[in-house]
Amino acid sequence: MIREFQASDAQAASHLICRNLREVNCWDYPLEVIEQLIQEYTPERLLRMTAEGYTFTFEKGGIPTGILRILPAQGAPQVYWLRTLFVSPDYHGQGIGRQLVEAGEQFARQKGGAVVRLCASLTAHRFYQKLGYIDLSHTPDSNGLYLMKKDLSISDHFYNGNLRSTLFPVDPYDFWAFPKNSFCKLFL
Repeated sequence: MIREFQASDAQAASHLICRNLREVNCWDYPLEVIEQLIQEYTPERLLRMTAEGYTFTFEKGGIPTGILRILPAQGAPQVYWLRTLFVSPDYHGQGIGRQLVEAGEQFARQKGGAVVRLCASLTAHRFYQKLGYIDLSHTPDSNGLYLMKKDLSISDHFYNGNLRSTLFPVDPYDFWAFPKNSFCKLFL
């Protein structure tokens, strides 16, 4: 069940985030980076983070098993940032992450959002592509993150994640996202 994050979720949410970092993200990032991120997700800091935007919790059997935070971009009321998506490693592959992302997208739509952006870890990059998010660059940044976005006005039924990422690895309307040697240079 998806519900609003509550202060009483902070301890369990912090635990599931730290487990993810140690057990899943550790395959893609150095230990020093993982340990630094773990310090960012203490229950106290998580409470401060969740005061911004809106935070969803996926609860299973009375226990928080997933968390997602979404917030509006400053100065761009139609753009929302999807942040802090984690699912307990015990529940990976059960659709919880997808359901949380869909809840965040629906929230953004209800608030007048037209675009959702995110910074995907190496670990989550393919997951977001399957959900219809497109890369705004072909390579991760210096922190190992991919800047991605999804246009909420495009129907998910028309462009499912696999088809969209195959046809348009980057948004064809974000011309600045193409590398200088891109074939699109010929058409600009």
